[in-house]
Amino acid sequence: MKNKCYKKWSVFSLILLFTIFLSACKTDIQTPLELSEFKEPTSHEDLMEFVKDAERQSRQITMGIIGESVEGRAIPVLKISGDTYGTNPDKIKMIMFAMLHGNEHSGKEGSLKLIREFANGNLDHFLGNIDLMVLPLMNPDGAEETQRRNAQNIDLNRDHLALESPESQALRTLFMDYLPEVSVDVHEYFPYGSAWEEFGYRKDFDMQIGLVTNPNISSEIIQYQNDTFLPFMKEYIEERGYSFHNYLVGGIPNESVTRHSTVDINDGRQSMGILNTFSMIYEGKNGRDRYADNIEERANCQYESMVGLLEFVSQNKQAIKQMVEEGRNNLIESQPGEKVAIQMEYVKGDEPLHMPLKSVSTGNDTVIVVDEYYPHVEAVLEVEKPTGYLVPAEDEKIVNLLQMHNVIITGQFVPEDHDIYRYTNVTDPENARLVQLDDLPLGIGYYYVPINQLHSNMLVLALEPQSQIGLVNYDAFEYLTEEPDYPILRVNKK
Repeated sequence: MKNKCYKKWSVFSLILLFTIFLSACKTDIQTPLELSEFKEPTSHEDLMEFVKDAERQSRQITMGIIGESVEGRAIPVLKISGDTYGTNPDKIKMIMFAMLHGNEHSGKEGSLKLIREFANGNLDHFLGNIDLMVLPLMNPDGAEETQRRNAQNIDLNRDHLALESPESQALRTLFMDYLPEVSVDVHEYFPYGSAWEEFGYRKDFDMQIGLVTNPNISSEIIQYQNDTFLPFMKEYIEERGYSFHNYLVGGIPNESVTRHSTVDINDGRQSMGILNTFSMIYEGKNGRDRYADNIEERANCQYESMVGLLEFVSQNKQAIKQMVEEGRNNLIESQPGEKVAIQMEYVKGDEPLHMPLKSVSTGNDTVIVVDEYYPHVEAVLEVEKPTGYLVPAEDEKIVNLLQMHNVIITGQFVPEDHDIYRYTNVTDPENARLVQLDDLPLGIGYYYVPINQLHSNMLVLALEPQSQIGLVNYDAFEYLTEEPDYPILRVNKK
């Protein structure tokens, strides 16, 4: 008996010693940018080798491919979790995706540094609260040429509604498969334009963070982001030696409107935000050559900002999960008659903005008083939600798009207990009006799209012909308003 126990302990000891030996032999991996001594941003080929190494390095990392670019380059995702991503309901799900624009390399490099730190075991303390997906390179074709658009000449950060590119389609499918509560779209802004050079001053923030601004997104999420999240990130980033500002867009101060980004749902932030996601955009400072200039510092700033977000989300997991859950339940339980803003305008603030800028000639910091500061968004036109929409079954373009968005669609449907309405005169938007029909148009089959679903507000914004950010504004869907009668019908229960 003693001998058997001795043998068992001997085997156990050998396994333990071998495990310790392997751990001692484990070498921390480095990013391709580090291996190049920060001279060359990471190519797609090197990135693919690195993410495979990261998966081999850590049991916490699973690498997958969500799709391919136009030119056939793989788009990888790294799922980082102490469990299996998305299976632990006590944790919060996050998604970070970078380089929708192929001339904004620091988001990719910061993401790879983040992956490296997880692979080397330095950030495992976040995994008790967070499941993380990282997509370091969403536009590999553009990145290879350091050009903003993809190989179809599509701006991927304007394609989250129409989904005309394979890259956008792959990201949307991934998002809908897991419905992360938190999303961040990582970019860079270019402060070196000729107009700013002539003005003599330029923005010089190392990091700007843009929040959700569409007024149809949960007001609780909007307020929490502004009152709690943004001050946290400002302090976190500045403590690490980087300058910070709430994301500002616009031309030369007081010569044009200065505001806080778009309300459109076709970008990476608002398209996920309209589903009541805790969503944002990162805008690091680009290099003068949009390539390798100052790439080490740019990548480090993105990395620190990503870790700051992980820290905030980890500390405030329950509050964010509850806000998102309540916001999404409100969409799913939407009722006819609820108002949706389909035309919006920026509204001037009560106080001017004191904007920190840097002198082009001296490099000294200064402050410009911006009177033309429009920080608020208000509705200009609202419509009431119908019970649902009827989409012509023969319109494959619309039907396929709704399916790609994972919108709930029933079979061909003739609503006997519904009142049916159609927009007419849509070729003359100012005189467009809604009229009730006695019956469905003859010879046309329809799919029914109920309003009480997660995409409730998105559907109204996308399908209403008067929506300033709807499908009618896209070349691919111009046909919707080529005839006086709008083909998509509104229905309400009697």
